[in-house]
Amino acid sequence: MRKKIIGILLLFIIFSLVNKQEVLAYDENLVYGDYIYSYDDQGRVWIDKYTGKGKEIVVPASIDGSPVIGAEICENNKRITKVTFSEGIEYVGGLGGCSNLKEVYLPKSTRWITMDAFRECKKLKKITLPNGLEKIEYMAFYKCTALKEISIPDSVTTMDLDAFWGCKNLEKVKLSKNLEYIEMNTFRGCKKLKSITIPNKVISISDDAFSGCTSLKSVKLPASLKEICDRAFWGCTSLREVTIPKKVTYIGNGAFVDCKKLKKVTIKSKKVKRMGNWPFGGIHPKAVVDVPDSCIDKYSQMMTGASNFPYQLPKVK
Repeated sequence: MRKKIIGILLLFIIFSLVNKQEVLAYDENLVYGDYIYSYDDQGRVWIDKYTGKGKEIVVPASIDGSPVIGAEICENNKRITKVTFSEGIEYVGGLGGCSNLKEVYLPKSTRWITMDAFRECKKLKKITLPNGLEKIEYMAFYKCTALKEISIPDSVTTMDLDAFWGCKNLEKVKLSKNLEYIEMNTFRGCKKLKSITIPNKVISISDDAFSGCTSLKSVKLPASLKEICDRAFWGCTSLREVTIPKKVTYIGNGAFVDCKKLKKVTIKSKKVKRMGNWPFGGIHPKAVVDVPDSCIDKYSQMMTGASNFPYQLPKVK
């Protein structure tokens, strides 16, 4: 009986040690060639870092028979010039500060571009975003100063704040028609952006979304829009006219401040409940704000009531 009990105890200890090793394998950083990786709770591989010295990298689709689900490669690597993510990878990023990166190839399987993914990749001129992409996270393309155009597929429903802030050579943007929000600072400081069409599901343009877009001449706002937030188009010095659609209820502080060539503003909405301070401060000195006849007094009072100092109050008719 005693031998039987001892045998059972030994089996229990061995079983416990094996299980402990398996659990630890999910927690430890493991090594495969030039990659440090770990497992998620479903046994899928996350690549945490590239440690090699190559200039051109192909991120593998699997490691030791397990699929690679995500890859955060190597921030601030000055050697890398080209990265190809293999098919099957869903989460891509970790290349922020790779100042010599010129080419990136994303697979059709890509679902998320992670936070800071390509931040300050100053030689990245072009990237194709695949259909099936769902989310672009915070500062994903911040200060990618060589980027000239971007087409965001209709599968994208979320684009976080600061996504393209400081892309000063970005000239052409096509937005997903399934976005509902243009978040804070999304295209701030995109000085060469000349026109933008906001998709027809967007209900809010957030603070500083297009501020400092000094070449922006044409803005088409959708019928779905409900609010234009603080400084949304601040300093868009090439903008000459804008039409504010019928569902807008709020025009924020300095929404169009210092749009020096903005001469024609048409407010179609009869539902504006509040305007912030100097919503049209510093626009063209001969500018006219055209509003529905039934709203002339109401909107004139809103603009008068708001602090416009040190700006001249535009004429409302």
